[in-house]
Amino acid sequence: MVKERAYDPTDKAQVFRALRQEILAARLKVTLDEELGRETSPEVLSLSKMKVPPIARPQHLACDTQAGGTETGTKDD
Repeated sequence: MVKERAYDPTDKAQVFRALRQEILAARLKVTLDEELGRETSPEVLSLSKMKVPPIARPQHLACDTQAGGTETGTKDD
């Protein structure tokens, strides 16, 4: 059975959000398994040790803030 993706794999923000959720869920599972004396699968342990990716802002917002900002380091003559 193939699980359908809940995100667009070409959208960086959606991929990072899904990865963050999976990593945090894995960390929670590891904690609960330790407290309940259960064994955690190697896959979940590996995922829980990953660094949480940064929150990616949509590309159009990043462009708007750059275009609308003031230039620094310029000289008025």
